[in-house]
Amino acid sequence: MMRTFQEQREREAAMIRKDRAEWLSEIAKHFDSTSGMAAAIGVDNAYLAKVADDAGVRLPKSNRTASRRKAYEALAAEGLTAPQVADRMGVKLATVHCAANKYGLCFADGRAKHDIAPKGPRAPAPDVADPLAAMRQLAAKENAAMRRRDRA
Repeated sequence: MMRTFQEQREREAAMIRKDRAEWLSEIAKHFDSTSGMAAAIGVDNAYLAKVADDAGVRLPKSNRTASRRKAYEALAAEGLTAPQVADRMGVKLATVHCAANKYGLCFADGRAKHDIAPKGPRAPAPDVADPLAAMRQLAAKENAAMRRRDRA
């Protein structure tokens, strides 16, 4: 079967579009943003968007969240406190706390050791085997408190 020149040309163009789409989708996996991808390839953003649209490839959007998350993680790894991170990033302290909760980050505790409330010893757990043990312990504590009050 003989193909016409036009049919052959359309077939080659379809193959080129398919190859270009595969190549673009593979390259897009390695970049966080379209502008970064365009700079690496050496083309204009608008041209890259047009070629990707023609090929039916979805390009990565500008991913500020990923870059901000990386910045927060790097500053947390440096051992900075949340107020220091807020100063460096140029955001409010509440924004840093929200990011820490969102990304599961822990920033350094900047309080002086004397400002941290000491944790006292925990009360022993009541004996579960004896259900009245908790009531006895509570009654003993109340009696001791009443005796101290009466002495004063």
